[in-house]
Order: sequence, then structure tokens, then C-alpha cells
Amino acid sequence: MPENIDLKFEILDLVEEISAEDIADILTGTAEALKNIGDEQDDTVNNNWKIVNISMHSPLQVLYVPEDKTRKEIAHETRKEFYAILEFIEENREIPPGCTQKTIECIYKVILAIKRIRIAKNIRYDSRDIGTMVITPKFDEHIEYIVQLFKKEAYTEWTTLIGKLSEVGGKGPTGDESPYFNLYSKLFQKRVRCYFADEDFDKFHDYLQLNPIEVSIFGKVKFNIKGIPLSVTEITNHKILTPHEELSKTSEKCNIDITGGMNTLDYLHRVRYGEG
Repeated sequence: MPENIDLKFEILDLVEEISAEDIADILTGTAEALKNIGDEQDDTVNNNWKIVNISMHSPLQVLYVPEDKTRKEIAHETRKEFYAILEFIEENREIPPGCTQKTIECIYKVILAIKRIRIAKNIRYDSRDIGTMVITPKFDEHIEYIVQLFKKEAYTEWTTLIGKLSEVGGKGPTGDESPYFNLYSKLFQKRVRCYFADEDFDKFHDYLQLNPIEVSIFGKVKFNIKGIPLSVTEITNHKILTPHEELSKTSEKCNIDITGGMNTLDYLHRVRYGEG
């Protein structure tokens, strides 16, 4: 475990018993949100968080820490971003910048569990070095609205995305789950999950051996209301992009001659006036 990195979730005045479903949603919702945020920063490492202490009596307390394989700098940034997302939602009825729908849904899972046990105050996340973030009724209202934004106001468009191939997943050619790869877009500064035909799994997996590799894909892209791509389905075309340095070398080798050896000014005069 990276040293001195933890996050505590607390309900200070728990007066009712919690069902197994509610406690599971509280425990997993926070852990999954932290993992998603970490994966957005670097999906080449294990970004899982685990529970090292839990108290089911009042106050309810759950202590999260990153797993041993998580890099310390990623864990620090994950906590900071988690707090930033919570603070943004508290103050705004809009999607936090760079926040994915999946992360919002994980946080919302915790909020729904809290609503089911009818607790409206003294709910907070706490960290010794970052501080305390209190979950208020206003937060509840705002995240409800944000979830609806993702669901109702997202749109799809057939278009091309360009980015770095960073991961291939799914269960493979005969699995039940749809195979996918993650495309990191420099333009949008985020990873977009792209779902492709089952029979292409081995091909995209082999592309990872060419890392780093940039590809362009054409498919059905789902966007949120801010125009940020969320996912891609029905990919009909893809292309491996030549690195910029290779393109520059190629252009240097090209010898383009449209004047037939004639002086350029004489050639333009001839084209314009038809003389010579």
C-alpha cells in the first residue's frame, strides 16, 4: 500500500440498521469511483482500492486505501480528483470537467443507498491531509440532475476519432462480453471505450505490441452534452497512423515536379496567358 494515503467515509449519526444491499452499494460505489478516476489517469497499472477497516455501529466508518500495486502518485492524484468532483457537484448542477458517466454513476450508487436509509446529514468523506467533504441535500439534488443529463441529453454521431490505443479487453472471440479497446484522445484529454466486432479481437490485441500506436477509427460515437465522447460502437473502419516523424521523412523524399523543369515564373505566365 502506498504510504499514508487513505480515505474515510462516515455517517456520524446512524440510527437505523442498514440492509446488505445498502451497505454493499456504499462500500463498492466509493471504491469503484476511485478506481475509475485512477484508470482515467493511467490504465496500465492496477488502480484498485480496498477496505482495511469498517465499523457498522454509529458512527458508521469505512476506511479505504489503494492496493499495494497502485503507484503512490496515481493514488494521490485519484484522491484529489475525487474530492474535486465532489466539491464541483456540491456547487454546480452540471457535469464536472473531465468526469466520466461511469464515475458519476458510482458516486450516485452511494447517494441512493444513503437515501434508502433516510439519512440527510452528517455524511462525509474525510482525509487527514486533504480535509473533509460533507455530503449535503444540495449535493443529492445536483447529482440527480447530472445523472439525468448523461441519460437524456447525450447524443450520437457517426464520426472519426484519433488517439492512442491503450488497452484491449473483453472476453475474447467467443466470450459473452463485447470486446473493447480504450482510445486515449489528446484532443479531449480522456480515454474513450471503443467496442468492436468479436472477430477483430486478436488483431487489436496484436496492435498493442506496436505501443505506442495511434489509430483513427470511424464509428458511432456517443457524446455527452458538453461534446465529450463517451463511447464508440459499430466501428466500420480503422487505420494505423504513421508517426509524424515518418511523415516528415516521407515528404522530404518526395520530388514533386509540376512545371516539367521550366522556371516557375515562366510556367505561371504560360498557364495564365497561354503563351510559349
